Amino acid sequence: MRKLLIWAMLILPLLWGCAHHSQVQYAPLSGEGASQNAVARPSLPPPVPAAGEPPAKAIVTPETTLYGAVASVNKEAGFVVLNFPVGHMPAVGQQMNLYRRGMRVGEVKITGPQLDDDIDADVLTGDAAAGDEVRDK
Repeated sequence: MRKLLIWAMLILPLLWGCAHHSQVQYAPLSGEGASQNAVARPSLPPPVPAAGEPPAKAIVTPETTLYGAVASVNKEAGFVVLNFPVGHMPAVGQQMNLYRRGMRVGEVKITGPQLDDDIDADVLTGDAAAGDEVRDK
């Protein structure tokens, strides 16, 4: 008897939920296959080209900005250890900017040595703190 009650408690909500959902049928607004009861899918209108111009095509470009983060700072010696994503390491001698909360706070010059995804850099100007973001100039 308990098993029957448990099964009823599990199955009844499923049946109740399925019985009250109506299905919306999507179809084109006009042309072949148009239906009076169908609902059209919402969409944005296509951009209107200027007179005599062909429609514009979307241009997709990959992000090529080199970015990383300050892992640690040695204020007495004036250098920082920077951490970069795997496979994206700056060149030795490259100068990069330091950002904290979106504001530029300093500049560093990559000096090396590199160990895994960490590399050393000298602080040229400004202030560096652990967690600052470092990006290309």
